[in-house]
Amino acid sequence: MKPGHLFPARLLRLLALIACLLVAPELHAAINVLDTMDVVHGRDRSTITIHLNIPVRYKSHAPERSGDLLHISVEPVVTLGSAADILLGRETMQWRPDPRVPLFEVVYEGGGFADTAIDLRFQGQVEFEVPVNPDFRSIVVIVKHPPGVNGSVAEPAPGEVRADAVHEGAALPELAGSSPQAQGPMADLMKDANRKMTDGDYAGAIRIYTKVLQFQDHEYSSAALEYLGLARERKGQLAHAKAVYEDYLARYPEGADADRVRQRLAGLLTARGTPKARLKAAGGRERQAHEWAVFGGFSQFYRRDENTAQLDEDDELTTVSQSSLSSDLDITGRLRSDDYDLRTRFTGGYLHDFLVDGSGDESTVSSLYFDGRATQRNYSMRLGRQSRSSGGVLGRFDGLLVSIPLTGKTMVNLVGGAPVDSARDGFDDQQYFYGLSLDFEGFAKGWDANAFIIEQQVDTIVDRRAVGGELRYFDDKRSFFGLVDYDILYNDLNTAQLLGHWTTSGKTTVNFVVDYRNSPILMTSNALQGQAVDSIDTMLDIFSESELRDIARDRTARSKLATLGVSRPLNDSFQLSGDVTLSNFSDTGASAGVEANQGTGNEYFYNLQLIGSDLVKPGDITILGVRYSDADTANITSFSLNTRYPFSNDLRINPRIRVDYRENTDDDTNQIIYQPSVRLTYRVRRNLRLETDLGGEWSNEEIVDGSDKSRNYFVNIGYRADF
Repeated sequence: MKPGHLFPARLLRLLALIACLLVAPELHAAINVLDTMDVVHGRDRSTITIHLNIPVRYKSHAPERSGDLLHISVEPVVTLGSAADILLGRETMQWRPDPRVPLFEVVYEGGGFADTAIDLRFQGQVEFEVPVNPDFRSIVVIVKHPPGVNGSVAEPAPGEVRADAVHEGAALPELAGSSPQAQGPMADLMKDANRKMTDGDYAGAIRIYTKVLQFQDHEYSSAALEYLGLARERKGQLAHAKAVYEDYLARYPEGADADRVRQRLAGLLTARGTPKARLKAAGGRERQAHEWAVFGGFSQFYRRDENTAQLDEDDELTTVSQSSLSSDLDITGRLRSDDYDLRTRFTGGYLHDFLVDGSGDESTVSSLYFDGRATQRNYSMRLGRQSRSSGGVLGRFDGLLVSIPLTGKTMVNLVGGAPVDSARDGFDDQQYFYGLSLDFEGFAKGWDANAFIIEQQVDTIVDRRAVGGELRYFDDKRSFFGLVDYDILYNDLNTAQLLGHWTTSGKTTVNFVVDYRNSPILMTSNALQGQAVDSIDTMLDIFSESELRDIARDRTARSKLATLGVSRPLNDSFQLSGDVTLSNFSDTGASAGVEANQGTGNEYFYNLQLIGSDLVKPGDITILGVRYSDADTANITSFSLNTRYPFSNDLRINPRIRVDYRENTDDDTNQIIYQPSVRLTYRVRRNLRLETDLGGEWSNEEIVDGSDKSRNYFVNIGYRADF
């Protein structure tokens, strides 16, 4: 073992190499925002949880209560290993609808920090609500079942968590704390937990009942313990439920409540002793206990970009900057039983470049992993190309993540692999990392936390060695998230971040972000920036290790950012949302033949949006926005109009226009930029849609001796097929 290593490097190299075998060396990757999605079914509603690879700040959603399209305005929060420019673009996650949740698609629209959203598309009108997301890395949507579809159905949708497990048909006992007269903090917690039980959100109920039981004996202790067992039973965690019921009977052996718990325990033991080859479903049909499903989507789009610049009054130059066909596949396979949940996912594609002098063809892989979970014991592992923005991991990597429960409230996570820094990178065995983190769930009322230690190697020396952690708080109105990453090799604070969210009784939402970080994250490999060589080993032939670290410091700037946002529904049709942001980017030093870069100083951004829904026709959405940027090189005033109109059940039209007025402070010139576009989506049949996106940009820059005009056009046309 080399001095300074935290773990045996040879072992972690082997684990990373095994993960690499799942990824072709020439395939490229880009960081995805959407990760996975789960659905928990209740009696009359279902809870959709969209898991994200980065934190997002919820701003507003429209329509307020119902529609076939739910538009959730969010702002991505830059984290370790991510940057603003990679959060642009469009991502799609397919889903197979079922009668309870007619959802068929989740789309991430990355339009920058002022115009980014997550859209949920349904096959028909549904009623929904969007509660506070507890961890900033997920979006939760509760969908009411259509009339006549309450209760369980015979076949589950892929990825759902089945809520009609053993004893689902049994009625809930009277829920303690649910009486309107019950008051106090403990009663409020019980009401929240009981509401989640009714909605079928058993994971949320387990979390709250566990927190109630952290306090010394009180009037709700026995009820919380019983309901904890019931929640685990309905979530399918039968071994945990058995242990909770046995604990209850040891503490409270007498009374009608104890008799009810004995009956549940006896039924549980009987059910576990019954052969589980086949289970009875609705309508008397039998289904296999092992459920296998494959679902996903395939798309092909042709993209053409044409740019025209006016050289003088009589001369123009037109170039085609892009002419390509992209073919993309997102496929998930899932095998589940009472004891395990296995999932594989591939997200990637191939781009064919038609230009002779273009960048050439490219293959991409965003995700390629195997994920396995032992549901009864809560063990899990993920192997392959994946993303993670906690535990000190810097975004996308090829490697292995293993999670092992130590106690009911503590989880240990082991991770190792090779970072994926660029979309053009394959596996690089000269750069690898390994780390350990501990998750502490419910260590205090409403609080969760984790702590990590991680080391990354580049060639023959340490690239990064850091410690840190996260702290989270959540209740039904407030949530907070804090992150600290400190490099103990450089004795430097890499990141300090605080996010907050508060919803008042009047439905006003207040949120904030305070962020201090090194940009990029301070690592020895930063010394390669601006150099003609591509390896640290080569630089070590010229510089000492200490000198390399000084050069890395010179390439690393300091970034500071603070945002305060407020949103409020004005009525059933209109919502108002606004935020103010202050940012500052520091200078970088000159060294090793690379010149210094000047920072920005303080920059201010003001954003205001008015969101209307169901104005002309049920299901339409209109977003009117204005944004002012007081930046270092220019003052920019932007006006935007974004409308989504359901012309018919199958045809949706999305016209957009943005106008920027730019005052360039470096040369006292003015510029007006017009950006109109329209997107048409036509559903040929349930699982096949045609899409066309047309648009352009016209610019007229005023200068001393005239004007410099330019215009750009683009077309993006293709189809998406779900299966």
